[in-house]
Amino acid sequence: MSGDARARQLPGVPTLAEAGFPGLKFVTWNGLMAPGGTRRDIVERIAAATMLALKDKEFAERFAEVGIDALGSTPEEFAATIAADVALWGDAVRSAGIAAK
Repeated sequence: MSGDARARQLPGVPTLAEAGFPGLKFVTWNGLMAPGGTRRDIVERIAAATMLALKDKEFAERFAEVGIDALGSTPEEFAATIAADVALWGDAVRSAGIAAK
């Protein structure tokens, strides 16, 4: 487990930090994206509808069943997450020759 805490589904599996690798963290995420230049009002409507769905108990429970924490964020927060991952992993991807063409 690479997150800050043990997974609810696997409480007996230690995190990487607990296993002696503090600072080693891999986080996966899923998100919705729109083409560049999409009108701001459309992006905001999609974001609002997404946040509403994530607050739905049944929806969140279905995600939890497969090990997904349905967190949600603003478009700006998601853009910052993407930018941070590009900065973190960009050199590794380029040096391995697996960058998108």
